[in-house]
Amino acid sequence: MRRPGTPFGGKDSARERGLYLAMELSNRLWQLGFTDRRDKMRRVTVEARNLAALQKQIRLAKAHFDLSAEAPVFSCYETSRDGFWLHRYLVSCGIDNQVLEPSSIKVDRHQCRANTDRLDVERMLVQLPGKTHQIITINF
Repeated sequence: MRRPGTPFGGKDSARERGLYLAMELSNRLWQLGFTDRRDKMRRVTVEARNLAALQKQIRLAKAHFDLSAEAPVFSCYETSRDGFWLHRYLVSCGIDNQVLEPSSIKVDRHQCRANTDRLDVERMLVQLPGKTHQIITINF
């Protein structure tokens, strides 16, 4: 059971060696940002809704960060029209996924004019799974 307000059910996943994935979803392309919290972020763009390409990039990212194939994957993205079918798919693949409300992503007030997919991915990765986010509860 997940504890309210605690990303990923209260696990101390910041210490868990795994792959962290933030996705910025648009109609044509998805921006993916990967990190293992030790190396620099790896950015990749895939065609929207291409699940085979998404799985391939997850495998390549695990290899890039020298993680085992069984290493856990923690992902997040903002709610969008692709939101909940994608969430169900990721969970069925064993990925610990969070769907974030866009207003829960922290933005520096001096940078509030800058809003690009690249910056959104970076902001989500920095917060995943950091401090408490306002997380949308999904009931099936």
